[in-house]
Amino acid sequence: PLTVEKLGNGLTIVVKEARTAPLVTVDTWFRVGSRNETDANNGVAHFLEHTLFKGTKKRGLGEIARDIETFGGRTNAGTSNDYTHYYISCEAVHLDKALEIQADVFRNSTLSKENIDAERPVILEEIKRAADNPSHVLWDTLMSTAFSSHPYRRTTLGPSENIASGISREAMSDFFQTWYCPANMTVVVVGDIEAAAVVEKIRALYGDLPSGKVPVVSFPAEPEIKTPRLVRKEMDV
Repeated sequence: PLTVEKLGNGLTIVVKEARTAPLVTVDTWFRVGSRNETDANNGVAHFLEHTLFKGTKKRGLGEIARDIETFGGRTNAGTSNDYTHYYISCEAVHLDKALEIQADVFRNSTLSKENIDAERPVILEEIKRAADNPSHVLWDTLMSTAFSSHPYRRTTLGPSENIASGISREAMSDFFQTWYCPANMTVVVVGDIEAAAVVEKIRALYGDLPSGKVPVVSFPAEPEIKTPRLVRKEMDV
C-alpha cells in the first residue's frame, strides 16, 4: 500500500515500500507546466528544468551532478503541459544524500544569469532537433490545430525567440517563486525503504518552508470543433 501524508505547509508525500531490489527513486513533482505560461514566457517551465540544477548556494556549477554520480546515482527531469518532475535513482543506502541534494536545489538554486544564458543554445538546439522529429512535429501540429484558445496550443519547448532572449532571469525567478512551493509539490519515494522514516526525513527537509499561494488557474473555454480541421505540412527533410 501507499503511504500518503500532507504536511502542514501543503507538501504531499507519497511513499511505497518495494523490496524487490536494494534501490530507491526520489521523484519530486510540481503541478505546473506549459499550460501555466503565457505567450511572452512560453518555454519557461522547460527552460527552468534545464537551469534549476546548475548550482545552489553551497554547490557550484557541475557539483550537483558530480555529487549524484559520486554515489552512483542517476538523475533526470521532464516537463509536460501539466507537470514538471525531477528524479534521482540510486542504491537505497544513499537515500539521505538524494533527498538532501533535491532539497538543496529546490530551496537554494541560484538561477544565475550566467548559467541561464549558457543554457540558451542548448535548448535552441533541442528545438531544432524537435523540428526534425516527425512524431514531435505531428504532436505540436495536432495541439496547435485542435486548440485555438487553451494554452495547450503552445509548445512545451517554446518559440526560439523566447529562449534566445525573451525569457529573462527575472522572469524565470518569478515563475519559480510562483509555482515551486510546498502547496504545489509532491515528493514520491519508491524503493527498499521504511515509509515512516522517509516521511520524517522529508518533513525535516521541507516542513519549515512557507506553503506559498498557488494562483487559481482558469482557462478560456475552447470553441467547439464543428467541422474537421485538416493540416498538410510540407517540410524540407
